[in-house]
Amino acid sequence: GKQRMPESRCYFYQDLMLPVLLDSLRGDWQANELARPLARLKAMDNNGLLRRTLAAWFRHNVQPLATSKALFIHRNTLEYRLNRISELTGLDLGNFDDRLLLYVALQLDEER
Repeated sequence: GKQRMPESRCYFYQDLMLPVLLDSLRGDWQANELARPLARLKAMDNNGLLRRTLAAWFRHNVQPLATSKALFIHRNTLEYRLNRISELTGLDLGNFDDRLLLYVALQLDEER
């Protein structure tokens, strides 16, 4: 809880359910499989810009306008970065299952 919500003194399971459940996979082959798309992205994203963009996109509920405002970039720049993420990971960000894979991979990566 402290890692994800450092400002809180009290943590509720329902607020941290996904990280808790994913933590049980740590070190297993399933976690390694889930992390694979993000690993491909990180290998080609030298300064972490694309990973930070992806995290912001999810944090803003995949809303382009809110994400671009939060990152202080033009909406076309965001679209370019998301397309680049798609190319590097081999995943279609318009597909829910592919989005979910990347989201879970980010969650697992934050726990490290």
